[in-house]
Amino acid sequence: MFEDFDKVSKETWESKVVKDLKGKPLSSLVWEIEDRLSANPFYHSEDFQTPPAPLATISSSNDWEIGETFVTSSIKESNQKARTALMGGVNAPEFILSAAFSKADFKQLLEGINPELISLNFILGLEASLLENLKNFFDFLSETNRDNQKLSGSFVLKDYLSEINWKQATQFCQEHLPGFRILTSFSEGSVLPSESLTNAIFQAYQLITNLSDQGIPQKDSIAQFQFEVEIGKSFFVEIARLRALKLLWANLLKSLGAKHDSPAFITVRFSPESMDEDANTNMIAASTMALSAAIGGANRITVSPSGHDNNTFSRRIARNVQHLLKMESFIDKVADPGAGSYYIEKITRELGQIAWEKFVAKT
Repeated sequence: MFEDFDKVSKETWESKVVKDLKGKPLSSLVWEIEDRLSANPFYHSEDFQTPPAPLATISSSNDWEIGETFVTSSIKESNQKARTALMGGVNAPEFILSAAFSKADFKQLLEGINPELISLNFILGLEASLLENLKNFFDFLSETNRDNQKLSGSFVLKDYLSEINWKQATQFCQEHLPGFRILTSFSEGSVLPSESLTNAIFQAYQLITNLSDQGIPQKDSIAQFQFEVEIGKSFFVEIARLRALKLLWANLLKSLGAKHDSPAFITVRFSPESMDEDANTNMIAASTMALSAAIGGANRITVSPSGHDNNTFSRRIARNVQHLLKMESFIDKVADPGAGSYYIEKITRELGQIAWEKFVAKT
C-alpha cells in the first residue's frame, strides 16, 4: 500500500509548516522538556539512520494487571472492599500493611479470595518486617493447600536500602514464592524525567550487585525485580519514560553480563502532585494518565480514585478507566502501541541516552 504514495521529504514538510505559521519561526514550536532534551513539532523518517524497531518483549500483547489499593487499618473492611473490587474487574489488589501480619491476619484479609486467580501485592510500612510477612503469608498458603507455583504478586518495601536481610528474604522467596517480586526500584514523578530514570536504574544496580556480592545469583534477583513508576500529566513524556526504562533495564543487564531476556516489569501509579482538589478534573486526568501508562507498556496500573474520600463511586470510576482502555480502545492487544511513532521514538531514545549517561557518571 505504501508504494502507492510518493515519499515526502522532511524539507517539504517543514516548508509547509513554515508557510502555515505565517512568519512565525519553526523554532517557536520546539518544546523544552528539560536541559539537553527538547521535542520538535514533528519528526520524520530522515531523523533515524535506521527505522526504529519495536521494544523487545516476550509477549504478543500489551495486557496489564488492573490494580487497586487498600489500607488495612481494618482487615475486615479491607477484605470487603477488595472483594467488591475483584467483582468489578480488578485482578491485582494491593494491600498496605502498616505492621507485620500474622497467619491469622492473612487468612482474614483474604477470606473468600482465591490467590491463584489474581496477583496479590503488599506494600510494607517501616514497622512491617519483610521476611516475617513472607513467612506468615507462606504459612497461610500452606494451611489452605494453595499451589505456590501458580501464585504471583509482590511485597514492596519502600525503603530499599533499609538494614534488612535481603539475602535471606530473597532466598526464601526464590524457594517458596517464586512468582513474587520483592526487589523494587522507584522512579519518582517529582523530579526531571531523566533524573527519575537514572535514580531507578541506579537503585536496581545497587540491589542486584549487593545481592550478587552476598552470593545470590543474578538470575534470582533479576527474576524478583520490578520498577514502581510515578507518572504525571505530561502525556508523551510519560510514554517515553516508561519505554526508555525498558531500554535502560536491558542495557543494565547487558553491562552486568546477565541474560537480557527478562524484560522490565513496571508497575505504575499516579504521582501525588498530579491529583487536583476537583474530583471531575481528576477523572479526566486519570484517563489520559492511564492511557500514557498503557501505551508505554506498564505491566500493572493503579488508577487513583478521583475523590479524596476514596468512596465507592470514585473507586468504580478508577477501575472503569482501565476497562475502557482494554475493552473499547483495545490498547492491550498490540505488543508495543508506541512503536513506529517518530515523535515518541525520538523522545524515548534521547531520554534514555541522557539517563544512561547520568547513570554511568554516577557509578
